[in-house]
Parts: sequence; structure tokens; C-alpha cells
Amino acid sequence: MTPRVSVVMATHDHAPYVAQAIRSVLDQTFRDFEFLIVDDGSRDDTPRVVEQFDDPRIVFRTSAENRGSAARRNELVEASRGQYIAVQNSDDYWTLDKLARQVEFLDAHPEYAATFSGASFVDADGAPLWRDVPSPSLPVRPGEPFPRGVAAPLLRRRERALPSERHDAEHVCG
Repeated sequence: MTPRVSVVMATHDHAPYVAQAIRSVLDQTFRDFEFLIVDDGSRDDTPRVVEQFDDPRIVFRTSAENRGSAARRNELVEASRGQYIAVQNSDDYWTLDKLARQVEFLDAHPEYAATFSGASFVDADGAPLWRDVPSPSLPVRPGEPFPRGVAAPLLRRRERALPSERHDAEHVCG
């Protein structure tokens, strides 16, 4: 059966954070998703941390070559099957109702191509730093560009994910 949502996550050297990122997806109140994860040539224990999860929705593969998260996300999006595509960064975590709220919004508003949620930024210990995009949903209409720099709080329709809306492998954050 085809899942409603495909969650894609590329990870690289995020052993301290990836378990929390994965748990936050698996614990979603919305359950109809596949979870595609690729390790992008990590040199730490990231692959071993990911392999500890035993959930039939997870499809995990590793690569010895580090190609970058954008290139890996593009591969995962191409392999995905869901009506909607959600990006999860391997050092982020979601609130329990993130997918449910975004799927409900896009189901009710076919005129929108995507929706973004707010993001709270925390330090390595989980202490709050600051909050961005305070609105519960920032919709994007078909044909409008996605706001640059917004990734993980995004849920978009499949038709906005392939092939013209690929992640920019040349864009480097940080």
C-alpha cells in the first residue's frame, strides 16, 4: 500500500542527535508514512545508531561516499512513494502532531503546494535559543518559490518535489 507521506532524511556524522530525530518521526500521531534514511558517509557511529531502530516504515541505506545532504535528499525524494514529501534533518526533532497538522492543512487546501511550520532552535543540551516562523502554517501556492533556507518544517505535494523542485546541491549552509 502506498503511504500518504514520505519522510526523507539524509544524515552525516550526527550520532549524538539522530536517535532523537528518528524517534520524533516514529512517534508522530499521524502514522501513514514511510521513512527513508540514508547515511552520507559518516565517520562516527551514526549508522549504528540508525540500525538500532526496528520499524517496518524505515528504509535505511548507507554510503561510503559523502555527496552532501541536498544530493542525498534528491535521491530519497526520487525513491519515495508518498503523496506528500516531508524533510527531516538528522539533528532536528518534530512535535508529535507536526505531520497530522500539515497533512490536514494540505488535504483541506488543494490550492497550496506546500506548508511550513514554525521552528524552535535549541542548543546541544535542548535549551531554547530562539523561534522562527511563529505562524502555525505558512502556505505556498503552486508556482511560487519556496522560501530559501526553510527545510525541515516543510511538507509539500509530490508534484512540487520532482523534478523541478530539487534540493540545490550547490547551496551550502553554515
